[in-house]
Amino acid sequence: MISRNRRQFADWLARGTYPICLTCRVDDTRPLQQAGFKIATIYELAGLRSRVNSTPFTLTLASQAPHPNATRVFVNWLAGKEGLEIYARGDDAATLRTDVEESFLDPAAVPRPGVSYPDDADPTWRSTEKLEIGAKIRALLKKP
Repeated sequence: MISRNRRQFADWLARGTYPICLTCRVDDTRPLQQAGFKIATIYELAGLRSRVNSTPFTLTLASQAPHPNATRVFVNWLAGKEGLEIYARGDDAATLRTDVEESFLDPAAVPRPGVSYPDDADPTWRSTEKLEIGAKIRALLKKP
């Protein structure tokens, strides 16, 4: 099913309208899990490379801002331990910093040392491996 409403996918999943969601986000499914809906999140499938997404955000800057140094101060704080801990809690997302407390996250969602994860911003990965993984998942879903 296709929808532009990300949350609708999670609602359909929770209510059993569709039994599988390939694009649901934790911040949409966690409240439903807490409300008692039986939703399982799967981070790894046999034969497929592990993938953890730190849900990066885009920081947009105004041109000719009245206080351009304020932007530098804010970005430095946001990239630091305190800023990313606040972000991680607010977005239920792991960070790439190793000194950020993430015990509130599903351990499977936290990058593990020594595991090679794909860079989902890499155009080569997006045009090859991502498509191959999607085809493998669709094939698994079609098996009786």
